[in-house]
Amino acid sequence: MEAFSFWIGLGASLGLWRVSQGVRRPQVNDRLNAALLTLAGSLIGARLFFVLVHIAYFSAHPLEALAFWQGGLSWPGAVLGAAGAAVALSFWQDIPLPQALDQLAPLAPPLALTAWLGCWQAGCGYGPQVASGSFLALPGRDESGLVTLRLPVQLLAALSLLAYYAWLELKAKLAPASGQKASLIALGLALNLLFFSFIQADPALYWSGLRLNTWAALIFTLCALAATLYTFRIDPRKRLRHDAR
Repeated sequence: MEAFSFWIGLGASLGLWRVSQGVRRPQVNDRLNAALLTLAGSLIGARLFFVLVHIAYFSAHPLEALAFWQGGLSWPGAVLGAAGAAVALSFWQDIPLPQALDQLAPLAPPLALTAWLGCWQAGCGYGPQVASGSFLALPGRDESGLVTLRLPVQLLAALSLLAYYAWLELKAKLAPASGQKASLIALGLALNLLFFSFIQADPALYWSGLRLNTWAALIFTLCALAATLYTFRIDPRKRLRHDAR
């Protein structure tokens, strides 16, 4: 858990730094406060979702539901918590939701990357065991701490996200404050989670033959795809003319 906490702390710090980039000095504190509240919402959501999924255990041990530092966070809850915080902040700050999401979106890439790396160190989200000498066979630990040669799912997921977000940062031409940046960041993460959920080998709950995190990633992907199509539905020049009226 210590290794995972380190990586998440690093990702949160990098995310806060990215949120503050390109912001005028008088607005930096407001933007960082909004980002911190979003991180808090993400943490609360991640723990609450985990507790609900394992409600049978926590019903018998209610005080342990608050002990998130002992482990037990769920990425679907983190996404829902962050999204809920962003919606609340858009109302509180009286700004359009797409603009609020674009402002907070830089939090996600560093956190997603470091979460995968944290899982690699902590023994969660790991891939199947492979024979010595196999392609991409790297030492990896499981939840018990046992280190064996495995397909490095977490490392591959982190590297693919890094490539996608680097392309998005350097090449994508996006309309400002339109929600396009946020939707593409979310779509890349959703597809990443969906693809790699099929080759994870860590213990998981199943429903209708699929892992619960696969179902969650599928729903996340559909929502992110719908948001992407929605934000790109209007030509940016038409959007600007409409907003100017």
